[in-house]
Amino acid sequence: MESIARPSKARAQLAALAFEREHEAVYAGWLQLDADGRRAAMADPYVLLSVLTHAATLVAEPAAWARCRAEMPALIDGVAADLRAARREFPREWFQGLERWAAAVLDDRQFDLAAQALQLALDTGAAQYPALAHALRSLEAELCARTGQPEKAAQIALWYVRRPYLATERGGYQRLSLALLLTRHVHEHQLLLWRGLREAYRRPDLRDWYAEMIRMTYRGSRNALFRSGARLDDRVQLAAHLVLMAARRLSACRVLRMERAFCWMTAALGHALAGRGARPMEGEGAVPLNAILVTRAMGGIGDLLMMTPGLRALARARPDARIHFAVPRTYLPLLAGNEEFVCIDIESPTLDPGRYRAWLDLTDCPAARTESRQAPNVRAGRIEIFARALGMSARALRGAAARPGYVIAPAERLAAEQEVAPLRRTGRPLVGLHWHAADTYRDYPHNAELLRLLAARCNVLVFGTRGLPGAETQGVRVVSRPLREAFALAAQCDVLVGPDSSFLHLAGSLEKPMVLVAGPVDGMLRAKPYRSVVPIVPSRRDFPCAPCWRNENINCYLSGRRESLCLRSIAPGAIAASVFSLISTAAAAPSRAAPVLRPAPSVVEERAC
Repeated sequence: MESIARPSKARAQLAALAFEREHEAVYAGWLQLDADGRRAAMADPYVLLSVLTHAATLVAEPAAWARCRAEMPALIDGVAADLRAARREFPREWFQGLERWAAAVLDDRQFDLAAQALQLALDTGAAQYPALAHALRSLEAELCARTGQPEKAAQIALWYVRRPYLATERGGYQRLSLALLLTRHVHEHQLLLWRGLREAYRRPDLRDWYAEMIRMTYRGSRNALFRSGARLDDRVQLAAHLVLMAARRLSACRVLRMERAFCWMTAALGHALAGRGARPMEGEGAVPLNAILVTRAMGGIGDLLMMTPGLRALARARPDARIHFAVPRTYLPLLAGNEEFVCIDIESPTLDPGRYRAWLDLTDCPAARTESRQAPNVRAGRIEIFARALGMSARALRGAAARPGYVIAPAERLAAEQEVAPLRRTGRPLVGLHWHAADTYRDYPHNAELLRLLAARCNVLVFGTRGLPGAETQGVRVVSRPLREAFALAAQCDVLVGPDSSFLHLAGSLEKPMVLVAGPVDGMLRAKPYRSVVPIVPSRRDFPCAPCWRNENINCYLSGRRESLCLRSIAPGAIAASVFSLISTAAAAPSRAAPVLRPAPSVVEERAC
């Protein structure tokens, strides 16, 4: 454990390479370490993911794969034991790495190794990440089908086929499809193929697979288009994609690059049809419910909070029907206290969309679809987009109606007040600093310097401390608590500061003053519904590319690296000055709309140098 606590220089270099997704280089450097060093290096989530990602590609190299296959399982078990002993949470990268490793050994017919990896993922809490849990369950279904467990394979596959609102990972349909074929559920296999074609509009390569499988299943394109009995819009999408596949084979189209135009056209068609919403399945004779079902099979926390204004507006517009919001059970505490709608577990076996008057599915995120279509000139905020997906107009979200709904229970408030009481008695303001967003490209790279500046004049609660350097100092407390306890403590702060994350929407809900540090995402658009939030954004003169609206899987367009250069340009002093200004003015004018602040060019240049 000492080696984990104090990383060596070599492991620090590996961590830096792994953060930039240099998987091959990380694996080569990792092999140079001794056995203990390799195990300790994999305590870093990015190194772990890089090592397992590259290891999964070694199947084509028999010698390297044989060595990796022999050593990796024991090493993975050792890393799990180290994380448990250190009482550290298993990060998302742990489950991503296990999923890639399990897929590789499964494709190599190493069924025992695949079963071990899948069981380890389940035991360490994969259920907290619904998309990854779906991918792992898809692997389990294929594993069961190939190892003489057809009933279990069919049970897993049919669970997702009959509950389309649970599907968060469209690529997992391929493995579920195989499990259905091997267990002779042909009709469900066909339904899954059409659904996959419909939902994979952003991935032409995946659509190729679905289109080809549909042709093979129905013995030709003509039968699929005219005799399959599939939905008309599905057949239209198949016809469009078949035209695209034909265009790729014509040399004239390749020379004129017409296949690119066809690709955009089919993607646009799929995007438009996907936005029409899901259709509930036929009920099975159960008593119908006088309610409207809204489903969301994944997070994140910020998105769920931003959905609450639309849900409240829907409840006001339809007073004759109850609103049921189905989400993974791990997010149910987040929405406790919202009386306008009822939260239910989306994985409940009794949930049946066919019993509802209407069903609206938000799993295929309408906000992500809109932002990808409008980027980099995104015009609508996510609160408005989610409301529109629920059939509500922007007119229904005026004033306080646009604020997210988060309710702090009296007991939570009392416990938080008692905890911060010693800090309050010092007479210094209390600031909450959110260290990390869920996606690293939104993280502010100068948090350590910002913390030093804030701690000089304030007491600071630091939230979301993934890899916080150094120990707690006087006036600085690191908060590592369950979500609701952390939010209750954040509500006690005079001012919050951090990146585009769930704390932004908590501040908007509670009308808590906050300084938002944003770069790749438009901070002014994000903060627009919240009068108490001051966005600080990069200078448009120096970074006309900001906001670029990239995501976690796309590197910075300027540097080609994972870190956002526009965020690096913002001086910690400018952020600290905004925090101090809010502290001094919040009590005097609590209802005044917060102005938009930009760091002065001289301050930006000083930090950049």
